[in-house]
Amino acid sequence: MRLVFLSWILFFTGPAFSQFLPTLMIEPVTVSDPVAYAALVAKANQIMREQHKVPLFLRAYVSTSITGQTQPGFNLSPSASMAGIIANRETFARAPALAEIRAQINAITRPGPATYLKAIRFDGTNTPGWLGNTLVETDQEAVLLERVTLLKAALAVGPAEPPLINVFRVFAGAGPATHLVSINAASAVQLAQFLDILNSVPNPLNAPPITVLSTIPYEELSP
Repeated sequence: MRLVFLSWILFFTGPAFSQFLPTLMIEPVTVSDPVAYAALVAKANQIMREQHKVPLFLRAYVSTSITGQTQPGFNLSPSASMAGIIANRETFARAPALAEIRAQINAITRPGPATYLKAIRFDGTNTPGWLGNTLVETDQEAVLLERVTLLKAALAVGPAEPPLINVFRVFAGAGPATHLVSINAASAVQLAQFLDILNSVPNPLNAPPITVLSTIPYEELSP
């Protein structure tokens, strides 16, 4: 039942879904053919859902330049727990019906080391979604959550609707980041509005005891 509920959480948004705190595995990946990869992700999700009762196995995001050249992105594997993520990935790695899809994915992607995260604030997501992902380093999680509340208020001005903001604690992975703050927008235009607002007001995240390591926009691949 928790996996079924997760599928609703990841496809829909709103306050009713904010109580669920998913676990994620994020795997950096460089995609040589985004169109083909989007189709493979959709097919993998279909087989995992229909044959293995996994409502949502994989989401894929990339950052693109103004020339259209694909930059490194990431794969996102959600579940209710780390054990669920591992079980789902083992199923994907071993299922005979997925052998051809695995081979095709391996041919057009180059993955990096995975990071595991647990949500500590979850507003929900858009599908497909446009993300403004900020990696931060802090030892004061309560302050971070307070600052995110201020961030949401700062972004709720002008023509933009209040954003969905999710915060994840890193509990396993390489690098100095302790948390991920993810602004989830419904379109590239909406994400651009949020980023424009952040450029015109002081960013609540960008002050001690929080260190901003990077902020990168991404778009979700969809067939």
